[in-house]
Amino acid sequence: MTSASKTSIEKEALETYERFVALRDEIDVGKKRWSDLADFFTEDAAYIDPAWGRIEGQKAIREFFEASMAGLTGHGWSTPENWTMV
Repeated sequence: MTSASKTSIEKEALETYERFVALRDEIDVGKKRWSDLADFFTEDAAYIDPAWGRIEGQKAIREFFEASMAGLTGHGWSTPENWTMV
């Protein structure tokens, strides 16, 4: 599908996802913090992690990202992008 044939919602979703992946890439090299990912969530969001369980609210999600990912950056951890689907 060409970008010209995508709906505005599809374009917005793909652009948002591309910003998310770009931010993750910056986190991987230590330029940004894991907590910055919380900016992609609404104030009343719920995030469910298979190990940590349910986290509710953007502030709690921000704290969760810092706590759960602490110590991984700079120690071989990365989040490469393998494929994208819209």
